[in-house]
Amino acid sequence: MQPELFAPDEARRVAALPHDQREWTREPVDTSGPAAYAILVRAPGDLERRSREERHEAMGRETAGKEWKALRKDSVDVWAGRFCELLRGGPRTLNALTVEAADATADMVGPNAIAALWALKAAGVVEHTVDVPVLWRLVKTASIRRLLAREAAARGVSVARLREVARERLAGVVAEQGKDPI
Repeated sequence: MQPELFAPDEARRVAALPHDQREWTREPVDTSGPAAYAILVRAPGDLERRSREERHEAMGRETAGKEWKALRKDSVDVWAGRFCELLRGGPRTLNALTVEAADATADMVGPNAIAALWALKAAGVVEHTVDVPVLWRLVKTASIRRLLAREAAARGVSVARLREVARERLAGVVAEQGKDPI
């Protein structure tokens, strides 16, 4: 028997609260023990991924299998870009983000997806709720220009060069995967 880490009734009650009534944080949080699983809790209404059978029918068994394996290899930067784009549409759980970005649940995408959210939080780009289901959102004061300038300064390059490298990397990923990952 698997122990219940989070009371489903409480998670449903919290999920029903308007976003402005939830408590949001940018501070470090405990991610040890069972707390590490808090960000994996799905919210009622989160999108569902396609079933294995639906994926196989849509793209073929071999291609679907390769895609699943490739997802786990996507870098933290690739996941961070996907998440930032999706979060422009409003707060979401990690599970909703991964289903929308890759048609895979949060427990299947590998550690880089989770690391991307923590990296975005450390960079001050996102914040999250302190209770489950954990929602993530872009920080209201985060400006892309300011973040680009900060990242460029940290790397010792110009913003123009940073953008150029990002375009090159995206083109490389598109060439490698045969499709735009975002």
